[in-house]
Amino acid sequence: MQNHPKKGSGNRRHSKLGIASALIAILIPLVLVIFFFAVVALDVRKNTIGSYIAGVGLIFSVVAPLLHLVGGALGLAGIFSKTRLKFYPVVGLILNILLGTSGVLLWILVLSNLKFGFR
Repeated sequence: MQNHPKKGSGNRRHSKLGIASALIAILIPLVLVIFFFAVVALDVRKNTIGSYIAGVGLIFSVVAPLLHLVGGALGLAGIFSKTRLKFYPVVGLILNILLGTSGVLLWILVLSNLKFGFR
């Protein structure tokens, strides 16, 4: 006797990969907003807690598009699961693609407008 639900039964469960993908897509922007408000609320001077939080927030904002890539891969893997529901993998994949692409485009915009002292 197998423990897996059959294809025609209504006993299918949500994909854990899809749930992880959707959570990544939701939590990364939430953490970035928390970092933003923490930097705004705290005093950002040299060697203060605000400057350390700003540094960690900057590093996290650079890594965030890569985390969205991981979330998109999890969503894609959840879509190809045959015995699981597809709602969370589809939502996670769409959100991760949109947010990851917008993060990369935002970094391209920021880096293209830096002058580095040369004219």
